[in-house]
Amino acid sequence: MKASAICPLLLAVVACVPQGSYGQSPPAPDSNRPGNVIFSGSLRSRLYAWDWFKPASGDNSYAFSGSILRAGFSQTRDRWNWNAEFAIPLFLGLPSNAIGTGPQQGALGFGGNYFVANSGSQNAAMIFPKQLYVRFNSLVGSEAHKLQVGRFEFLDGSEVVPKNATLVLLRRDRVNARLLGNFGFTDVGRSMDGILYTYRMMEDTFAFTAAVPTRGVFQVDGWGWNRIAFGYGSYTHASGRGRHAADTRVFVIEYDDWRHVLKSDNRAAVARHSNLGCGEGITGARAMGIRTTTRMAPSSKFCPRRGRSHASHSST
Repeated sequence: MKASAICPLLLAVVACVPQGSYGQSPPAPDSNRPGNVIFSGSLRSRLYAWDWFKPASGDNSYAFSGSILRAGFSQTRDRWNWNAEFAIPLFLGLPSNAIGTGPQQGALGFGGNYFVANSGSQNAAMIFPKQLYVRFNSLVGSEAHKLQVGRFEFLDGSEVVPKNATLVLLRRDRVNARLLGNFGFTDVGRSMDGILYTYRMMEDTFAFTAAVPTRGVFQVDGWGWNRIAFGYGSYTHASGRGRHAADTRVFVIEYDDWRHVLKSDNRAAVARHSNLGCGEGITGARAMGIRTTTRMAPSSKFCPRRGRSHASHSST
């Protein structure tokens, strides 16, 4: 498979500054000062050229463009802040025959995914709320408690930002969004409708979120929900300092899937048809440098799937 994203374009942030009277402009106010309402926006536009494996049928070589415009308002107060952001994804020239048959059955690159997800339209666009939330930065008289309610983007592992710069890079590139994410690699993405609670004390952080994922990802309609819900809890401990800094996270995830779709796994078709809707629990622990994930043993509530565990080592 070869895919190239040509012309990554345009990141623009717009700020409106009022002009003073008598032909003079006063010093620009600090836009980050609490109480100011800030407008921000960005436009990401890409031209894709795909050359997929040669199929028995279907178009494996094609080009199309994908863009997403994001714009919104936000405000930071002393004890709370809010954010209202809208997104407009736009696709032009999607391939109409990028679905293969035979050994190469399925989408022949992302062009086929986008075309099918948008009801067979070669050109598609829609506006929807990307983020729409209120965050309370102080609960029960303590800034250690924070609560976020509404629609927001969430990546597992991102609930804590390490103080060490190397750990920040490792967490961003190797840890975040391994199980829960915003599908940022697509031109639509995905948000979560729910709550996020965090409690921080010195080097320890507890986090809990419960949410329903929105649509989006490959379809431009990001308004509604999928018939999925999940709960996520984590405990993160920071230790050491300097070259000996460490970061360890223990987490648990429970999700339920009410979509009546056939699961893609290696079980026989009869077994897969027997549980079109199911849930699963996942537990694990992750430490910078060593990553371990263990699935809970199946029970009557979960999908009949074998538990898996693995460990890997990375260094900088």
